[in-house]
Amino acid sequence: MAASAPASAATTGSLAPSGADLLQYGTSFALVIVLLVGLMWALKRLQGARGIGRQEKRLQVVESMALGARHKVALIRVDHREVLVGITATQIQTLASWSQPQGQGADTHANFQASMAQARAAFEKGRD
Repeated sequence: MAASAPASAATTGSLAPSGADLLQYGTSFALVIVLLVGLMWALKRLQGARGIGRQEKRLQVVESMALGARHKVALIRVDHREVLVGITATQIQTLASWSQPQGQGADTHANFQASMAQARAAFEKGRD
């Protein structure tokens, strides 16, 4: 029995990781996490960048505003046109549409304000 005790102590001692092994495991794990985070950051940056040969998006949601729990208004740009749409749970309806001038200035803002006033009046009329 005395001979078996040192043998079992030797086998259990070799199974437990030493401090150097734990340090190596921790360092490897931290390196993998840092590489993973760096790769995710790089992919996100590349996804948003416009590379050579990539065309500009033709459809953009410029702005949207919630009007209620299930209603909202969105301003959508398609090529060089802007479309104001009303969105409900069951339908999407065009409220106004206009050409976007090349030099986006105060004129676009005035068109947007006029279209919003027109859409609000139509919305109020529909509620009655």
